[in-house]
Amino acid sequence: MSALSEGSAAPVATTQEAAVTRRTLVEVVVVAGLVAATLMAPLLGWAALHRTATTARLSRSAADELGAKDAGLDPTVFDRRATYWVGASPRIRSSTTRGAFPLWASGSLLPRILVARPQAAGWVVTWGYRPDRLPVEVRDVRVLAVRTPPRLPVYVARVVR
Repeated sequence: MSALSEGSAAPVATTQEAAVTRRTLVEVVVVAGLVAATLMAPLLGWAALHRTATTARLSRSAADELGAKDAGLDPTVFDRRATYWVGASPRIRSSTTRGAFPLWASGSLLPRILVARPQAAGWVVTWGYRPDRLPVEVRDVRVLAVRTPPRLPVYVARVVR
């Protein structure tokens, strides 16, 4: 008697049954995503309103210090109306990490203004190389401690006008 004799093998699903099962799975995933988004929307809205109400109550001096202090900078160094340019070293291997640095800076240093060229900036922020290598003259170079890999230093410098 063979292993494939009548009644011993499990029934094989037809192509049509497999397509129906796959479509049902996709529908379940889509519905679950919509439910999760619907349930998260009020929480995200509350968080945004709470953050807005909290920051609206800040004094002028506290608002001036907010972004720079969170980024590890002395708030008296980096005026809140300043412009800045951000650069990251090609020695930072992951392009994702290198690309995330300007995003981090633009969020952390708000309301300061990110500019496209170092020549248009009042300040430069570089990760992994000294700002002296830029096509602008800089002064007051400061080094920020970096606690996460790669442990390349972050430099902040004022552009000489």
